[in-house]
Amino acid sequence: MPAEALNCPNCSAPLHVEPNQALVLCIYCNSSIRLNRAGRGPAAQAVVEHTLAPEAAAQLRELVLAGRQSEAVERYQQETQANGSEAQRAVQGLAQQISVTLIGVTPLNALGVAYVVVSLVLVIACAAAGLRGAIPLWLAVGGVVVGGFFLWSLRGGVRATLKYLPGQTAPARVLKTTVIGQVGDYSTFRAWMEVQPGGGQPFQAQLTLTAAKQHMSRLHEGTLAQVKYLPGDPDSTVFIKLLKY
Repeated sequence: MPAEALNCPNCSAPLHVEPNQALVLCIYCNSSIRLNRAGRGPAAQAVVEHTLAPEAAAQLRELVLAGRQSEAVERYQQETQANGSEAQRAVQGLAQQISVTLIGVTPLNALGVAYVVVSLVLVIACAAAGLRGAIPLWLAVGGVVVGGFFLWSLRGGVRATLKYLPGQTAPARVLKTTVIGQVGDYSTFRAWMEVQPGGGQPFQAQLTLTAAKQHMSRLHEGTLAQVKYLPGDPDSTVFIKLLKY
């Protein structure tokens, strides 16, 4: 069964809810929400039961990102008094929201394309020169290895760039953002945006991005960005660049 489409009753952000899930945590406002299903119908009514303190919510996300799910379940129970099975389902739902693969999702920017071109030229030039005997074999092999390594490391971005060639660009306004994890000087965050296609109906999309900590202040409610999406597939929306901050 597909996940239900619901919105947080506190901040109106979209919720990712699996069938028969009783509790869900909103990653934008830290509300622990109970889903009441009346009678036998599948529709659920969302009611805020608890609001986690920012410190508790941040610790919960860190535990999930670190793969320490049992500790995350215990922490969630401490904050919400939920039973074991409800807390486990809620933490699993949180993990599905924030465990998003970032590498290879976003098309390459101009610098990335330049790296691909330079690496490709290096591989071809070194291979050709080595075969002709114009340069020592060890140098030719070294050049091919170096260029091949860069091409391999950028393979995901290359695939995404080719995939989004028929895509459409549009401005988008940030509705909400939340940090879901930090590694070194970089933060991973979730952004809820309203995309405004030219001549089309606006639609909402959620994006997971990584940015240096010093740039986090540039992303806030009302920030304008450029995004790209595949026609007829709002879920394919990816971030391109900021337009105004």
